[in-house]
Amino acid sequence: MNYGEIINKLKKQGCSALEIINNFICTGLLCRTTVNGRSMNPTIQDGERLLYNPFVGKINRGDICIVNVNEKLLIKRVIAIGGDHLTISIYGSVAINGEWQDEPYINPQETDGQSIDIIIPNGELWIMGDNRGHSTDSRSFGTVEVCDVLGVVIIQKRGGNDG
Repeated sequence: MNYGEIINKLKKQGCSALEIINNFICTGLLCRTTVNGRSMNPTIQDGERLLYNPFVGKINRGDICIVNVNEKLLIKRVIAIGGDHLTISIYGSVAINGEWQDEPYINPQETDGQSIDIIIPNGELWIMGDNRGHSTDSRSFGTVEVCDVLGVVIIQKRGGNDG
């Protein structure tokens, strides 16, 4: 049974959207976490709650993921996937396979003048925070394995105490 079938079954039983989400969380079909830090500003703020899908299928460029790096959970954006040729200029501009990327989601960045030119190995990802001047990411620790991705973020909610 897929998510759509489950949702339709719960709707037929009279469940509200909140009850459906709570059912997914209680059964482990969705997971939630709270953001601690500013590495994904302005996209995701410190204290926001996220729902993520722990059943990771294909991971795409641009996905925001929960990743286990050295026993620490990080929330980062996938910039490049296995097989991609990644170039980062000394000014912080990103090119994938020779095409410069428009990244409207990033904070104006501070750069350290470090350029990067790498081909991402198959089964690995290059991840970065949107707040490039304040993010520990692949620029520090290199690529991460796809198997280290715990989930892909599907919903974010700002503040509040409603669970």
